[in-house]
Amino acid sequence: MWSTVTGWGTKPITGLTTGITYGFKVKARNSDGLESAFGATASGTTVTTPAVSTLPATGATTTSVTANGTITNTYSLSVTSRGFIWYDYTDSDKTIGQSGVVNVTQEGTFDVGTFSATISALTVCKHYNVRAFATNENGYGYGARISVWTLPGVPSAPSVTSPTSSTLLVTINENDNPPAAEYAIQETSTGNYVQANGTLGNTAFWQTAIVWGTKTVTTLSPNTQYTFQVKARNGNNEETGFSETASFGKSTQ
Repeated sequence: MWSTVTGWGTKPITGLTTGITYGFKVKARNSDGLESAFGATASGTTVTTPAVSTLPATGATTTSVTANGTITNTYSLSVTSRGFIWYDYTDSDKTIGQSGVVNVTQEGTFDVGTFSATISALTVCKHYNVRAFATNENGYGYGARISVWTLPGVPSAPSVTSPTSSTLLVTINENDNPPAAEYAIQETSTGNYVQANGTLGNTAFWQTAIVWGTKTVTTLSPNTQYTFQVKARNGNNEETGFSETASFGKSTQ
């Protein structure tokens, strides 16, 4: 690959192996394609930071997760801290010091092995990236980023209103969940779920509260009491338990 000095600039060389000494030398050519001999060799050794893997998170709640990682190689250097970073999901790699990055750090002297930490004060039903890290005298070694969701909150009991001989209105009460959370509405006496068209079916149908709006549940029987409960899920399809139930006497004759 040929370029001018301006074109080359200061060139990062990527894809190298940690702890290996690499030698480089340069030759030139003129506009006629005549090349010089190579100049003297200059060398450099890639520094060794700890090798770290990010393991799947566990123990998710509405506001916390347990982050897990492992130091797989210290390269015979002292590892003096380890921990985790997290940030709003971007599907891109970030490091300590970048905008939006928060970290939890354990100080000490560490060898290879797994470690964990609780990441707390998170937002209900939210998507994050998490990376494990460890440090030695040469800097930070990071594991790959993973995707983590906090759990949604259990919804409050729905509102059930306006009975007719064959319909009722059902409204979801989100209970502080964000707009992206999805909900399924179940009628308890039949075990069936409200569908997009308002009928009852045997499969849970999921939509956001905004899309559900106040739903007209149709094809009901007159003079019959119907009871409803709601559950929520996050973007990882992790579901809550059901809310408390709500009913409205009986549909009218």
